[in-house]
Amino acid sequence: MQMKNENDIKQRFGTENHFTVPEGYFEQFASQFMAQLPEQEARVVEIKPRRRWRPIAIAAATVAFVALSAAMWFDKENPSEKQMSSAQPSSLYMQSPSELEQAADYAMLDATDMYVLLAGE
Repeated sequence: MQMKNENDIKQRFGTENHFTVPEGYFEQFASQFMAQLPEQEARVVEIKPRRRWRPIAIAAATVAFVALSAAMWFDKENPSEKQMSSAQPSSLYMQSPSELEQAADYAMLDATDMYVLLAGE
């Protein structure tokens, strides 16, 4: 079907290219175009210097915020950890047997591990 349409077009209009550009058109185009533009005075545009400190200040504030947040996050301790860290080593021996059993269960220590820890070996 497409070949038939192309053949019909060739028979009707021929193979000649009907779309042509006048001789020397593009050689003179730029000068003719510039001649048609209205004359204007050159304007001076003042360019303000960029504030280079602003992105640096934002980055520094972001880093400080992240560091402070991380320090506060990792500084959190459970109340039981605070008690254990502030307790004297000798006060561990004075706790009740049930508290000592809870600590051993929490640390997953068996009797042999307890003897080794108490002996200090």
